[in-house]
Amino acid sequence: MDGVQAAALLGSFLAESADRISRRASKALKNELVQGLSWQQRRRAIPSYVQELGSLLLERGEAAPRLWGEVVRPHGASYFEARRDPGDLVREFRVLEQSVIEEWDRKRGPMDRAVLQLLTTCIGEGTSAAVAGYVHRLRTERVEFRESALIETILSYLNEGILVIEADGTFSYATLPAYELFGTELHDALGQSLTEPAMEQLLRRLQARTVDGTPLGPQDLAPLETLRSGKSPGASFVRIHEGGAERILEVTALPIWQEGSAGERLRDLRGAIITVRDRTESYRKSESLRRANEELAELHARLLHRSRSQAMGELASGAAHALNNLLNAMNLRLRLLRESPTPAQIDALERSIGDIAALVSRLQEFAERRPAG
Repeated sequence: MDGVQAAALLGSFLAESADRISRRASKALKNELVQGLSWQQRRRAIPSYVQELGSLLLERGEAAPRLWGEVVRPHGASYFEARRDPGDLVREFRVLEQSVIEEWDRKRGPMDRAVLQLLTTCIGEGTSAAVAGYVHRLRTERVEFRESALIETILSYLNEGILVIEADGTFSYATLPAYELFGTELHDALGQSLTEPAMEQLLRRLQARTVDGTPLGPQDLAPLETLRSGKSPGASFVRIHEGGAERILEVTALPIWQEGSAGERLRDLRGAIITVRDRTESYRKSESLRRANEELAELHARLLHRSRSQAMGELASGAAHALNNLLNAMNLRLRLLRESPTPAQIDALERSIGDIAALVSRLQEFAERRPAG
């Protein structure tokens, strides 16, 4: 008997006897499968694999063992998900093989060598593929765990808190620095939606306000704006009281988008990442600097006013001295005119009057150019 004939015989037998083979295998495994999937669940799962193997043998002949391995590979992953021992997985395939042989023997007598060899090959391929599925899932989880632990460790050493908000507004994750910034009250909000009363109570306990003192409600938080618009509203500053001390926090929300297979951004917003930085010290320094600048500007204004007043005083003194000299000269000319009027003295008097007019004109021009205040 060649391989094609063996595949046809075994395939037709499995197709017609799948239920009896499955019951036989399930009964043998009933007392062993005490964890994970129940015996009833396993009893429903085995027939589908037996029927699939029968169909592959009839349709694909000698290529069926390799193809069946791909079919049962997820079966190994399900074992891992159920936290079953991989030894149970191997034992299940051995029991299945024995059940096929026993059912064949019951209905057709001893199994032909070619058929037995093909069955053994199928079971071997299935076992290897299922175990590979188990191991792959195990490795994947270990990698995910290591990556998650590594990322969490790195985030915990940052000087800023990281929070994750799901697309429905649920607060799902916070790093250790975030708890240090907000205090233990943050635990009460974990797993809660930003719009639920728990978040409003948290903000009230923290006395959350804007830097100008306006009370903050959940609707004022940056993450909600990000979830509504899919955009980052930029940094906002929040004033809270935690542990008896006031803190100024800088809050930034960034949207999380699901990426397409080609890197194309889909219109599927997965949530938002919030970064929180303690800006208390820098804010206080900024406020101190602002007040110092205001005081410096005020001092400069006073000094400028004083210097202007001093300059005006000096100018007035100089103008008074010049006017006094001109008036003395005019007084002298007038006495001379009374004694003996001459055209030369009249001209000199007119020049003195002109000098006074020119001085007054220059003072007026200076007053017009001088800035107000």
